[in-house]
Amino acid sequence: MEKTMETERLDQSAVEQAANLTQVLKLLENPETLKALSTIVQHLPQLAEMTTKLSEAYGTVKSLATDPVFIADMKGGFEEVVLPVTDRVKGLASAVIEANDMAKESDTPIGIFGVMKMLKDPQAQKLLHFIQAFMTVLNKQEKTR
Repeated sequence: MEKTMETERLDQSAVEQAANLTQVLKLLENPETLKALSTIVQHLPQLAEMTTKLSEAYGTVKSLATDPVFIADMKGGFEEVVLPVTDRVKGLASAVIEANDMAKESDTPIGIFGVMKMLKDPQAQKLLHFIQAFMTVLNKQEKTR
């Protein structure tokens, strides 16, 4: 009885393998499949080399991604670049908000003498120099077009 069940299992396994083999043979009858398979076989040496290189790269990336010292160094480097920019942007944003609030509160007209007094302000001078240089650059660019 045991021999019969074992024989049945072996027969069933053989039938499954034959069915799988038949499916593979049907796939190989397709010309596109044969062409693709031929291309893969021709490139096996390069594929093997690429697989080796990718495996090495994966190992390197994995070791770096799990290395707490490397992660801390990357975080520190990122913070060195981003924090000064963030602080500067926050400072400018607060200045803009404060200036906007002051401008909204003031309703006094600015006359010609007020404008002349503002033009003496160092920040206004910097702004005017920037505008002048910016317009010069734009004019040069427009002439080269």
